[in-house]
Amino acid sequence: KEYLVQLNLTGDCPLNCEFCYMSPHKKEYLSLDKIKKLWENLKIYSKRNNIEYRVNLTGGDIFEHPDWIRIAEFISNEKSITAVDPLINKFWTKNHLRLLEILKDKINFVQLNSDVVSEDDIKAVDKIGKKVVLKIALYEGNTKKKIEKLKRLAEKYDNIIISIDLIIPQKCNPGKKEDYLIFNKEKLKNEVSKLKNIFGKKLWLLSTTVKREYLNEIYYCPVPFGGVYIMPDGKVVPCSRYSHLDTGFNIENFDLIKYVRKF
Repeated sequence: KEYLVQLNLTGDCPLNCEFCYMSPHKKEYLSLDKIKKLWENLKIYSKRNNIEYRVNLTGGDIFEHPDWIRIAEFISNEKSITAVDPLINKFWTKNHLRLLEILKDKINFVQLNSDVVSEDDIKAVDKIGKKVVLKIALYEGNTKKKIEKLKRLAEKYDNIIISIDLIIPQKCNPGKKEDYLIFNKEKLKNEVSKLKNIFGKKLWLLSTTVKREYLNEIYYCPVPFGGVYIMPDGKVVPCSRYSHLDTGFNIENFDLIKYVRKF
């Protein structure tokens, strides 16, 4: 039994993207002490219900957190955590590559920001034998340059997976009317078909909406039955994209089973 715990370490990020849902959490940092407190409860159900935890480690930009190394070491050493997916922008400095050294045995894949990713980033992840996930959002606007960049990288490196996103936009034409995400069913199918022709088996169709509308599969968001999201201030939410929703839970009063039963 696997349960996802997404740790949003901070809203701080050098990119300052207009659409970022973590921007209200700038200068907030999820402390290691709070993470340990959270795991006091999670470990109870790990033993009692044989639950293993998969951690999404993200921000903001996790490297903006002053204690990111010790947090990574805790995740590496915690036996109830069997997998971790770092969701990062890029490795800004050589020191940031320590993340791969610390988490190497538990990493499932590393998601990098397709706007700023470099070939050195991809090579670093490939060196430890792991996959790189690069996201692309489906727009009404012009995504030609982004697709060309990802196509070039996907052709050059075997460890790349291209993921479609309909939730977090990576804006191509900020402020222009055509710069909207695609939700029209027919347009969505056409865009996904185009990307399948370009990326083939490297295209990762895991978006809830894509699975439902394009693949005609019944596929629902796993929250809260399969995942919980922790914000930098210690607030527990059903999804970090909707952090304004009040669940009544924070790290101090969190109980996994009570949380799942409530929602």
